[in-house]
Amino acid sequence: MAPFLAFAAVFILTVIDPFEFESVTKRQSANIFYKLYATQYPTRHRDSISVVLLDDEAVNTRFETWPPSHLLHGDILAAIHSYNPLAVLVDIYFIRGREGDHFDRMRAVIDEYNVPEKRVPLFMVAAGPSTRALQAAREEILWLAYNDKKIRLVSAEIESEAGESAQYPATSSSLKPAAVAIYETICKELKDSERPRGTTCATLDQHALEKFEVVWGLAPAQFNCRRASTTEYHDVCRELNPSLAGRAMQLTLEAAVPRNRRRTDPMPLPYHPTIAANDILDGSKRAMLAPLLTGKVVVYGAHLALVKDEVFSPVHGSIEGAYVHAMALDNLLTFGDQLVHRGAGHQTWRKEWTEFQPTALMLFVAVAVGLNRWRILRKYPPNEWHHRAKEDDDRFLRLMWWFLVITVMVAGLVEFAVWGISPFNWLALIIVVHIAHRIEKWFFKPEAWAKSLNAPAIRA
Repeated sequence: MAPFLAFAAVFILTVIDPFEFESVTKRQSANIFYKLYATQYPTRHRDSISVVLLDDEAVNTRFETWPPSHLLHGDILAAIHSYNPLAVLVDIYFIRGREGDHFDRMRAVIDEYNVPEKRVPLFMVAAGPSTRALQAAREEILWLAYNDKKIRLVSAEIESEAGESAQYPATSSSLKPAAVAIYETICKELKDSERPRGTTCATLDQHALEKFEVVWGLAPAQFNCRRASTTEYHDVCRELNPSLAGRAMQLTLEAAVPRNRRRTDPMPLPYHPTIAANDILDGSKRAMLAPLLTGKVVVYGAHLALVKDEVFSPVHGSIEGAYVHAMALDNLLTFGDQLVHRGAGHQTWRKEWTEFQPTALMLFVAVAVGLNRWRILRKYPPNEWHHRAKEDDDRFLRLMWWFLVITVMVAGLVEFAVWGISPFNWLALIIVVHIAHRIEKWFFKPEAWAKSLNAPAIRA
């Protein structure tokens, strides 16, 4: 019965989850998986998307107060438009107007985006995490979107829990999610020659796919590595090991290093090319920035001390919210509708069916170990139970241990690659099985059974 006690422990800890053990280990399992998978993430669209960040330096240089006026926003968007990008997403909320905020400058720039010979699709976020429709849009924005039809409103709503990769919606009750709207525009409105090379266009099944898990790339854009040469991160790109085995070894070694002294975990440099707002406004840098902006999708966001718009990336740690839209769009352009999502859509006891896999595997192991022990007790005479029976049992337990490890890895990869299901909680299974194995060995004492069951024979 000892293996079934171990099975009961796995069931209680991973399904009932009274101590939130399953929740924590599931998050860590996914994070470890994505840190390793990031080395295999295709980089073909990494340089097709660029991020422009409005930072405190740009605000101070223009002698602006917080929040900055649309004179600054307008100048930045006009500078971006001058490079003739493929599309532009403004990931900054314009909630309400105020006196002297120069919205006329913004309106004039939006007119430039709609000139027929230089028309560039302009997307503006107008709904945030609260899911209330248009909760962040000022009246002038609504007018430009619905009456003049010069801009397209999108939602920036995402599900991002602490320490967990962001869940990006494929559909929304109010507005289309930002990355999905840009992806559909690229696939439906642009010719093949105008799209980023290697784009995978597919129709997203809104019924089957409500949201997907953002998968992050590891190797930062070369532009970011060159810019890092003048900062404290100048050696990071050189030290980064891009191979799967090398990255695994690197993460293992860095696990012993305090977090604030780690060089590449979490990765301190962003994946997509990142340009400071001051560089966009500096006309002398056009030759350097043109390859990053011309014909590219540009996400305009903020990195300001007073604005905490951050999400969690298993690869990069806490990172600006603009990057989650860039990475979600990268996922769509790379994988089409073959995205990673949570579970298979079927639930029991408010648990996805995939979350019962550790319990199902442990039940199989419990039955196998129980039958093997029944065989052992019938095979060996009582005087050999103490040594040979235990050796036989230990061999079988080692076999079951490797069976579990290999099955977990193969099943996780198959689910991820074939069905697009987020890898299940292998860490909980391995920890619980290891502890259960140590504990249940206390119960399996065949020599004691020999003395109790065969006492009459021994006396005779």
